[in-house]
Amino acid sequence: MKLRSIPLVLLGGTLAMAGTAHAQSRGSIQLTNAATQAKTITGKDGVKKTVMVPVGRVTPGTEVTYTITYRNIGAKPVGNVVVHDPVPAHMNYVAGSAEGANTTIGYSVDGGKTWAASLDKLTVTDADGNTRVATAADCTNIRWVVNGQVAPGGKGSVSFRAKLQ
Repeated sequence: MKLRSIPLVLLGGTLAMAGTAHAQSRGSIQLTNAATQAKTITGKDGVKKTVMVPVGRVTPGTEVTYTITYRNIGAKPVGNVVVHDPVPAHMNYVAGSAEGANTTIGYSVDGGKTWAASLDKLTVTDADGNTRVATAADCTNIRWVVNGQVAPGGKGSVSFRAKLQ
């Protein structure tokens, strides 16, 4: 997997791809996606520290942080901004890792058809027809609803972590 640094521009409509945003008022929201992983480095002083680097080789069990940065590049405030990102194939969402200041986070286990504020409010049906409460491994999509408006030049970011199966 490589760094996802894709500028995406939304002009008052819907953008249908990973890391999407929706805005119902006139304005422009630009999105930038990035995938990073933690790497431990040793400084010249011999002290080890962990830094985030663009995703390189990913092996099973590797944890990747997906970050979407949004910015209003228009001249007017934008309301009703929703950022939506699917959990990539062969990755398992890390429970409790979704973050986004000034947002309301929602989860889906059915590709974004239904949403809930927490995974324990959703159910899945197994191959035998038994229904159970959803877990982080069942999460297929995450969305962040930005509370209020994004002012011209305003920006923020949302993120989540997932591990390669």
